[in-house]
Order: sequence, then structure tokens, then C-alpha cells
Amino acid sequence: MNAEEMGHRIAKLRKVRNLTQQQLADQLNVTNRAVSRWERGEGYPEITLLPRLADCLGVTTDEILGHAAARKPALRLSQQPQLMIWTGLILIFAVEIARRVWPQGAILLSLTGMTMLVILALMITMMK
Repeated sequence: MNAEEMGHRIAKLRKVRNLTQQQLADQLNVTNRAVSRWERGEGYPEITLLPRLADCLGVTTDEILGHAAARKPALRLSQQPQLMIWTGLILIFAVEIARRVWPQGAILLSLTGMTMLVILALMITMMK
């Protein structure tokens, strides 16, 4: 992490919020010279100040540290109930169509479809 880059971020974020160095310093209970040093890249804010600094600037501490593209956790399958419902419906209709097209295998298709529905239900339950 480069002090100059972090200083530029702090200055930019401060200006976006229409704050002077003195106003930001007052909110953080530091001197305006400390804020000036950070923005010139001559030092870093104390680690204990980062959460308050982030709040004052309306960003996260990650953004101040240069990690603006925070990864979002991927949606788990159980968090998409519509997808599970549609999958179940498609499975039911597919089994019914197959039973009508291939009547000799109706029992086998019914058992396969029921097994798939049970597996789908177990997956939903286990993922919650």
C-alpha cells in the first residue's frame, strides 16, 4: 500500500464530501496538519482512526485502503427459491411428458422423477 495513493484517495473523498482539512480533523479529533500529512502521502492515519475516517468520508475502510472492488459473496442456490421452484416444475412436466410419450416406461419415469424431486428438496434443506 502506497502512502501517496492512499493520501490521494483521502483527499478526493474529503473533497467529494465538501469538507475542509480542518473540518475532517475536527471530526476525527486530530490536527489539520495530520490530515495534510496523510493527503501528501507523508504518513498514514492510525489504524484506530480508519473506521471513523471511513464514516466521515462515507465509504468503507476497504475503499480507503484501496480495495474498492470488494468481492460480493456468490448467491447460494438456496437463496434463489424461484430457481428451485422452476426446476421442480420443469422436472414434473418433463416426467409427465415422457410418461405420455413412452407409456411402457411410466413406472420407471415416475420413480426417477420422484427421486429427483427428493434430491432437490434435500439440497434445498441442506443449503439453508
